[in-house]
Amino acid sequence: CPDHDDCRVLCNAPNVCRDSTIVCSTSDEKQCNIECTAENACLNTTFDASHSNRGILQIRASHVWSDGALQCPPNGVCSIMANDHLYHTLIDATHAAAFNLTIVLPSTSMSMSAPNWKQYVLYDADIYCPSEPNAICTLDIYNALLTAANVYTAQPWQLWVFCDGSLSNECLNQKQPPILHPICASAPENAETSTANDVHCQLVSGHASYTDTDCECSETIAD
Repeated sequence: CPDHDDCRVLCNAPNVCRDSTIVCSTSDEKQCNIECTAENACLNTTFDASHSNRGILQIRASHVWSDGALQCPPNGVCSIMANDHLYHTLIDATHAAAFNLTIVLPSTSMSMSAPNWKQYVLYDADIYCPSEPNAICTLDIYNALLTAANVYTAQPWQLWVFCDGSLSNECLNQKQPPILHPICASAPENAETSTANDVHCQLVSGHASYTDTDCECSETIAD
């Protein structure tokens, strides 16, 4: 993308952006809009907005974007809208100001006759939620089951999982559930689920106030 301008990337032919790295603008406060609209158009593709300070990165994936990676803009807004499964994908929003991932599969994917795999999304994906103060991390899952995903966060009170638009655990695959990996950090004094200097570990249960104070932290970051 141009260094000093907004950018729009259209991956609208089969395999056109496959196995590539797309780098967003390196200037501050620029937008980067990426659309994957053809079969395997973004398979094994990396999107890099790590140098777009206070930028906006939007990805729309209507066909397969799996085995890929995403670096969100620091201090910026990062959002993904997909009707794909997003298997084996690395999403790093650690330094973003806000992150939202919405996956909407066809309603038929949850029918009794549909194969189980058609219900699974984010299988074996790694999602790093923002660690910036008060940065919200939202996962919206429609007509699908969040399966064997790894979610990392230093702010469990800012993680929200919505199932078909409501706070519940109905979109969590109970046989292969997602796993929350708490990243050790001091909680702010106004955090609803923790007190200053305590580390609380939220389970990915669909409700931000459900915590487990006995779980162990898997990583440590600077306060």
